[in-house]
Amino acid sequence: MRGESLEVLAREHGTTAAKISKWRDEFLSAGKEAMKSRNGDAKDEKIALLQKKLGETTMDYELLLDKVRRLENNHPLGRRRSKK
Repeated sequence: MRGESLEVLAREHGTTAAKISKWRDEFLSAGKEAMKSRNGDAKDEKIALLQKKLGETTMDYELLLDKVRRLENNHPLGRRRSKK
């Protein structure tokens, strides 16, 4: 990977150039897969955050709809409690 000759490496390590080439390819492939899963983790976190925000927004929307319906039907809203 640093430009070294496969034949020289094969002699140094007592194996064939084909085997070293295969190891290099497997190493590079595994690295690519690891990067994909890393990107997936970031995407999963972002999806979870957006789902949470969507749930909160949906709940707020439903509460506001209920409040509007009550006001339109002249039903009093519940009293607000003091924050003390």
